[in-house]
Amino acid sequence: MISQDKEPIEKEISSIVAELLQTVFKQTNPNPAEMWNEHKFIREKLGRISELQASLSDTDIGLSAKRGPGALEEFMAWCDRKGIYRSVEVTEDPKMGYQLIAMEDHNAGDIVVTVPRNAIFCLDQVKKLPGLRKLFLHDPMLAKMDNVGLALGVCALQLKDDSSWAPYINILPSSFDTPLFFSLQQFEDLRPSPLFEEALNHYRSIARQFTYYLSIIDDSVNFDKRKKEDKQGKQPPLLYDGPFNIGNFTFGLYRWSVSVVCTRINQLPSEYEKIDNKSKVPKQIPCLMPLLDMANHSFVEESPIRPGYSDMKDVAVLPLNSSVRKGQPVTIVYGRRTTSDFFLMNAFSPVVNPYNMYKLRIGLTKSDRFINDRISQMSKLGYNNLNTVYSFNLFISKEGEMPFDESLVRFSRVFMSNPPIDEIIESDDSLNKGLQFLETRLTLILRGYTKSKVEGESNTNILLRQEKEILEHVVTYIQGWKARL
Repeated sequence: MISQDKEPIEKEISSIVAELLQTVFKQTNPNPAEMWNEHKFIREKLGRISELQASLSDTDIGLSAKRGPGALEEFMAWCDRKGIYRSVEVTEDPKMGYQLIAMEDHNAGDIVVTVPRNAIFCLDQVKKLPGLRKLFLHDPMLAKMDNVGLALGVCALQLKDDSSWAPYINILPSSFDTPLFFSLQQFEDLRPSPLFEEALNHYRSIARQFTYYLSIIDDSVNFDKRKKEDKQGKQPPLLYDGPFNIGNFTFGLYRWSVSVVCTRINQLPSEYEKIDNKSKVPKQIPCLMPLLDMANHSFVEESPIRPGYSDMKDVAVLPLNSSVRKGQPVTIVYGRRTTSDFFLMNAFSPVVNPYNMYKLRIGLTKSDRFINDRISQMSKLGYNNLNTVYSFNLFISKEGEMPFDESLVRFSRVFMSNPPIDEIIESDDSLNKGLQFLETRLTLILRGYTKSKVEGESNTNILLRQEKEILEHVVTYIQGWKARL
C-alpha cells in the first residue's frame, strides 16, 4: 500500500542510508567472522529500507511479475520489428531457462543470429536517457565502472512501463541464482568454499553502489525541500529530475539489474567514444544483445569461434562453434572461467569444467619472530612485501604433472624453515616438512566438505563437489610425492 505521508518515511530512509554509507565505504575487515557480522548488519539495514520503500512505490512487486503469459511471443515479435535475423527458435528448459534451438541443420561457423546496433542496448544509449546525462558527466564512479552505468540504464528501463525496450526487459528473469539473491542460510551453505568470502565482498560492493546512488537521490529530495533563496547559485544534485526517486530505486531493483548485466554482458565498439583523445579507435563498451544473449554455455574444447561484432555490417553475430542438427540447442563458450566465477557472475555451475581451479588462501603467522624474513623470501617470488596472505591455484592435473604452481611448494618450505634462510629452505628436511604441512592443511579444509554439502544438483552442491575433488586430488598427489622421497 502506497503511503500518503511520505516525509517521515523519507526521513528514516535518509537516516539509514547515512548509517550504511559509513559501513560500506570503510576498509573491509579480512577476518571472516567480522565479514559475516558486517554482512548481516548490511542485510538488516537494506531490508528496512526495502520495507519503507514498499510504502512509497511498487517497484519490487513489478519485478516479481516478470515473464507473464505472452511475454515470449511479444519478445519474438519485437525481434522481428527490430530486424534481428535468426535461424533459431526460443524454448524454455526446466533447468536452463530460455535456450536457443536450431531451426535447421548447420555447420560450425554458420551465423544463426544477427542483431543490428539499433536492437542492442549499450552504454551509448544509457547516456542519452532522460535525467542520466549529468550523472555520466560528473560522477566519479561511472567514470571508472562502465558496467555500473549499464546497470543503472537497465534500472531506468524497468521503471518505464512504456519503454520501447519493454518486450526485452519483460522477458528477463525476475531473479537469479547468485549470492545477491541468497538467504543467510544459502550463504552459510557456501562454507567452507573460498567463494564464501568472495561472495560476501561482492554483496558488499553492490550494496555500496546502491547506497551511494540512493544517497544522491536522497540529496535531490532534500534539495527540493530547501527554500528558494537557499537554492540560488547552487547546482541541483546529479540525479535531480532523473528516472529515480527515493521510493522506486530499491535494492531489489539494483541487484536485479546488476545480475542482468553480469549474466548477459557483451561488448561492442562505441559510436562516439574513442580509447583516448588522439586515437580514432572506438572504445569497447558494455551492452546487452537481445536474443543472442539467450545462448547458453557449453564447453567445446579449444573452439576459436566466438560471438562478436561485425564493424563492416554494424551487427552482432552468433556463429556456431560446432555443427548442430535441427532441434538441437545452440550454445556458446562463455570463456575459460573457474566454476566459482560462473557461480558468482553467471548464476550457474557447469557440470563439466576443465578450467576449474581452487583458490587456496594461506598466510603467515604475524606473531612469528621470523615473519619479516619469511616475507622477504616470498618477495623473491614476486609477491608484494606488504602481504602476509597469499593465493595459490590448485587444479586437477594430468598424470605426472603438479596440480599447483611451484610457488606453493616454496611457500611451504619458507613457512616451515626456522630460520627461513636459503640453506635451510633448500634442504630435504624442509621439503618433507613443507609437504606434510600442506597435506595437513588441505585435509583440515576437506573436513568441511560434508556429505550433505556435496550431494545434490544445486549450483552450490556442484561447486562444492568440484572443489572437494580438486582438494582430494592434490592431497593424493602430495602423499605420493612424500612416499617417493
